[in-house]
Amino acid sequence: MNGGKGRRWPPAELWSLSLGVVGFSAGFFGPIALNPDANQGPLLGIFVTGPGGLLGGYVLGALFRALPIANVRRWQALLAANAALLLGTLYVCLPQPAPHGLLIQGTLARCQSPAEVAPEGIRYWQGRIAGAPWAKVRDGWQNELPDLIAREPGVVLTVNVERENTIVRHRKPWNDGTIDATGWRSSTETQRYFASYAGASCADYAIGLPVLFVGYGQSSSAWPPDDLPGMLHLARIERAAGQYLKMAN
Repeated sequence: MNGGKGRRWPPAELWSLSLGVVGFSAGFFGPIALNPDANQGPLLGIFVTGPGGLLGGYVLGALFRALPIANVRRWQALLAANAALLLGTLYVCLPQPAPHGLLIQGTLARCQSPAEVAPEGIRYWQGRIAGAPWAKVRDGWQNELPDLIAREPGVVLTVNVERENTIVRHRKPWNDGTIDATGWRSSTETQRYFASYAGASCADYAIGLPVLFVGYGQSSSAWPPDDLPGMLHLARIERAAGQYLKMAN
């Protein structure tokens, strides 16, 4: 059947070449433009969508050549396949949701002052420093703890976690910045956290724990850290409020 007089059908080689070029280009430049923080980056085009386009294009070209359809339809199918590969690859390149924080519920096992756990924090960082002799260490870091404790009131909570709920932040263009909860799951872990606010005391947690929120990426990037939770090697925790509290229900 030849519905395009004087017009040849697209050969399998053209299918393979065009889909290979589109797959490689979208998979190589897409991550660079849409998700520059991605670990694999342009490797998607080099190892997946480029070779996949070459092989898949040849198979599709041979298939459409064998089908009893008009040549114009074959050309339209070639254009549609390239468009689908381009859009599909670019969609895959869009950044996935990033972990934003953690909601936890549990029972309080112990409450301590930062001064009580300060020696453990010192020993932890001494071990880290000994294991990385090439790293640049801040001078006088061990002497900062008393000032940090005086500057930031807080308590150290040991929590028997009963359930937890990961909060993620969306990063696609149409939902960038919005956050969602992934759902509660049971837990049997015991974790320690640093809770800080004006007038913080262990008496605030004597009756029971509310829903608590652990934010990710809140510690100092200095080495060793120059903030109290980081120096104690503890995640910062706070009472869930606002949209976080709504997600807990």
